[in-house]
Amino acid sequence: MQKYILILFLFIAQISLGNNDFKGSGTEESPWQISNQMDIENLCKYSEYWADYFVLTNNIYLSGSETWFRPIGNRDTLFTGDFDGKEFFISNFVYSANDKNLIGFFGCVKSAKIENVVLVAPKIEEGGFAVAGLAGEVSSSQVENCHVESAYILGYSLVGGICGQVEHTRISECSFSGYIEGWDKVGGICGYQRYGNIEKCYSTAVVVASASAGGITGEIDAESSLQNCYSSGYLKAKYSGGGLVGDVRKSKISNSYVCGVFAEEGNIGGICGNQDDMSKFTNLYWDYETTGISISTADSLNIAMAGTTDQLIQKDFFTDWEIGGVWRIRDGQTRPFFVWEDIHIANTNVEFENMINSIFCIVSGFSDKEVAKCGVLVSDNPKEIFISNPTEISKEIIKPNSYSYNENVKIENLKEGKKYFALTYCEDKSGRRYYGDLISFIGQAVSVHDDYMSNLIVSNDMLTINTNSKTQVSIYDLNGRLVYSDTIFIKKIIDISSLSSGAYFCLIQSGGDVKGFNFLK
Repeated sequence: MQKYILILFLFIAQISLGNNDFKGSGTEESPWQISNQMDIENLCKYSEYWADYFVLTNNIYLSGSETWFRPIGNRDTLFTGDFDGKEFFISNFVYSANDKNLIGFFGCVKSAKIENVVLVAPKIEEGGFAVAGLAGEVSSSQVENCHVESAYILGYSLVGGICGQVEHTRISECSFSGYIEGWDKVGGICGYQRYGNIEKCYSTAVVVASASAGGITGEIDAESSLQNCYSSGYLKAKYSGGGLVGDVRKSKISNSYVCGVFAEEGNIGGICGNQDDMSKFTNLYWDYETTGISISTADSLNIAMAGTTDQLIQKDFFTDWEIGGVWRIRDGQTRPFFVWEDIHIANTNVEFENMINSIFCIVSGFSDKEVAKCGVLVSDNPKEIFISNPTEISKEIIKPNSYSYNENVKIENLKEGKKYFALTYCEDKSGRRYYGDLISFIGQAVSVHDDYMSNLIVSNDMLTINTNSKTQVSIYDLNGRLVYSDTIFIKKIIDISSLSSGAYFCLIQSGGDVKGFNFLK
């Protein structure tokens, strides 16, 4: 009789795990092995295993996930287990939330450990509260070495690239790249953080929100800390936006920096949007040239040091930082990057040549492993960099160097006077993509229009333009930011002494005639 009971038990267990059984036993010594899509479907379906140990054993490309996927962990049954992705990829995770809350690859997580997970091109639409690529809501847990790449995430509130809402949780050595949008509390790594720590993380995100938006986290509260992080994407916020954090309450932010591009409108600070008197800020920096932001907080409180693009690649500029411990820097070549980064792209640059509708985008950086390909994504809308079909120009590296690379990628068919966004990338041999800084620039038809040069003189910090009709004059820096604009009717001498030394683009519009030229200050 006992024999038959045992056989029946094994048969029921076989059915409960579906046709493709997990290998292993779910223990720390012998975790369940996730090796294919069926295993992930079973993991989503059978909540009785959500307290166990799991390990990913293969790269997995998901198909049709919008029909069968449900987040791993919910209010009724939390995910309390241990999931080790071993840095294998889970690709093409697609889910339409229909305004549901607690949405991500993991939904609701508590007292768990999630590590070494790489999600490639996840797409989450119509999310409600607590929405993210990796995990919607996380408490009393550890999230380490997890990366969400080329993502598209839409939610209402508490929206993050890695986690939506976290409490009593440590997020470490994680990264996010992609487009993320919500109403409030939206961040590249985390939407909302309480009683926790975010450290050694970076974001190359396009973050868009109405309020409380940050390159790393939307809002940080209740004795939390953010340290040793950087953000190099795009930020747009109507209220309370910051390069690192939107709103800061009773928390500490230290040893971090910001570059990238900010929207020209909105209430944005180089480091944070708004903060209370109980928060502390130490050793923070932002690039005021690329961001176009001259204040460290939206309410003009001085909590950080602004620097030029050139200053942010100088080791001595970053005082009291753990260079060689947490951070690496190639002095005079790169901004600080993490010791744990296998591949890091140096500052993204564009160089204009004397040819119609073309520029060179320089892709350079340093690597601890072979780089197979590099390239650049270009669009006139930062949102399209990740989610639509931007112009993509790539170049195979025939003889990759394991330590450094420097490639010129030519971009053509640009429209004169139009603002563009560019994002450089490189790929390793497995196809994993690493992104550089997001920059902006103005398209140019030719470097110099000969027929205008006789009417234009640049000398002694003065720009002289001769005209006898209504003419709109606009001057942009090479990051695409408008630095001067005026309408003139006769000869005009423009004082450019306040401009920093460097290259600029002047756009002259008179009637239906549009001309542009470079000049050096």
